[in-house]
This record gives sequence, structure tokens and C-alpha cells, in this order.
Amino acid sequence: MGAKLLGSDYLLLLLYINDKEPIKGSVRLMKMMFLFNEQIAPALKKKGLDSEKLPDFIAYNYGPFSKDLYEQVDFFAGIGFMQIHDLNETEEMSGVDNIVEKEFVDECYEDEEETKSENSFREYSITDTGSGFVEEELLKKITLPQLKLLEQYKKKITGMTLKQLLHYVYTRYPKYAEQSLIKKEVLNYEK
Repeated sequence: MGAKLLGSDYLLLLLYINDKEPIKGSVRLMKMMFLFNEQIAPALKKKGLDSEKLPDFIAYNYGPFSKDLYEQVDFFAGIGFMQIHDLNETEEMSGVDNIVEKEFVDECYEDEEETKSENSFREYSITDTGSGFVEEELLKKITLPQLKLLEQYKKKITGMTLKQLLHYVYTRYPKYAEQSLIKKEVLNYEK
């Protein structure tokens, strides 16, 4: 029997690899984990690494959305495995990120005022504590070819503009874009 990791383990691994390069923007993080479920988890399974309890995604205002992923992020931030920084920088379509994050988080937490987000562009990074967990518990469960696949995947996602990433997701997984408020803008985008 091969190794098995949880969806939340992959979130930490993706934050850890490639010199702990942070993931900028909640939309990028959301789409990264969505594409992981759709494309990378099956590829890892072929390489002997099984996945369990991957976050569920639904079609939402800006494409695939997972309440599970927000809960994982909150949990890891709460136990000190990851940090979330508000950035003042902008990225193409970062305004979408601002809107998306507030709407998603507000809907997830409804009346819990202290957990509602402000409109901001966020950066997600792993802490030393989270890195220690990855090094002690997760890295020994994966092979070098599996790790290389994850590294290539993260590099591709972080190297795309947000518009490119959304265009890719919307064209490859149109059922998740059906409710998108920015579908027309994204699908009219020329690479």
C-alpha cells in the first residue's frame, strides 16, 4: 500500500515547497487547490501517493469555491502553521481578489463579526512551526518524483497572472464558471 496524505497536508506542502514562496491572493490559493484536486491528485495517485479528504468545491460567484479550504486556512493560521498577511500591492485583477475574499468569508461565517475579512489582498505563507511539521511528518511520506511534480505545479500556478489562471480554470471546467460574475471578462481575455 502506498502513502496517503490529506487535502490539508497538500496545502501545507504547497506552501512549503519552492523555498516557501508565499501564495499571493485568496483567489489564486482557491484555484490552486481546485486544480490540485482535478489534475494533480490523480497524477500523484499514479505515482503511488493517494489523497484523502480533499476539499469539496462548488460553482460560485468567481468560479470554484471551497468552504473546506477556508476552514483549513483558518485552522492552520490559528495553530501557527501558516500566516496571512494583508498586502498593499496590486496584481492584475486584484480587485476581484478583494471582492471575492470578503464575500466568500462573510458567507462562510455569516454573523461571526470577528472573523469577517476586510477588503484586502492577502498573502499566505508557512511559518517555522508549519515547516517543522512538513519536514517531520510529510516529506518522509513522498518520493522525489512526487515532490518534483508538486514543485512544478506550484511554479506554474504562481507564475501565471490571475487572469491567466482564471481563464484556464473557466475554459477547462466550465460548469464551475456558470455562476461567475466575471465570466465574460475572463473568457474574453486573450493570453
